[in-house]
Amino acid sequence: MHNIYSLLEISATFAGLVRRNQSTRPFVLTRSFFAGAQKYAAVWTGDCKASWDHLRLNLSILQNLSMCGINFCGSDIPGFFGEASDEMTVRGYQAGVFFPFMRGHADKQCKRREPWMLGKDTCQLISEAIHLRYELLPYLYTTFYHNAHSRTWPVVTPLWAAFKDTENEGIRSIEDQFMFGSAFLAKPICAPDVKV
Repeated sequence: MHNIYSLLEISATFAGLVRRNQSTRPFVLTRSFFAGAQKYAAVWTGDCKASWDHLRLNLSILQNLSMCGINFCGSDIPGFFGEASDEMTVRGYQAGVFFPFMRGHADKQCKRREPWMLGKDTCQLISEAIHLRYELLPYLYTTFYHNAHSRTWPVVTPLWAAFKDTENEGIRSIEDQFMFGSAFLAKPICAPDVKV
C-alpha cells in the first residue's frame, strides 16, 4: 500500500544521503510513495508488463502523477517483465524520450535487452531515440526549473489541462498525447505496425 510509511522511508533516505554528502543533491528513486514524496524522490510506475497495453497505460499514469505534483516520473522501458518484440522495444524508447525519468529496465528472467543485442537496425533506432533525449536535456532541465520549480506546473501535461480554454470537448478524452513542457506535443506510438 502506498502510505505514510513509504514517505517516511524516502525522506529518511534523502536526509541520510544529504548528511553523508552535503555538496550534492541526492537521487532517490521509489515506486512506493505518498503525498509529498516529490520533495525527496523520483517515481517510477513499477513493474509493468512489456506490452502495448501497458505502454499506453503508462502514458496515462505519468500524466496523472504529473498533475498530482510528482513531476520526476517515468516507467520501465519497454516494460519490466515479459518479452518485448524489437518493435515494442523501439517504441518504448521513443516514448521514453518524453518521460521526465527515462530508463531501460527488466526482470532478470527476461532475455537480454541491451540495444546492441537486438540487431543492427533496432540498435540504430534506439540509439537515435537516446541521442534525441540527450539533445533535449537542456530543454528538460529548463522546463523542470520553469514549470515544476517556479510555476508549479507539470512537466508532462495532459492536453485537457494544457488547452483548458478550448471549446473542443473531445480533448478531455485524449490520453495517448501530452505536452512535454510548453514546446513539445508528444504522441508516442503505442500499437504494432504503425508507421509515421
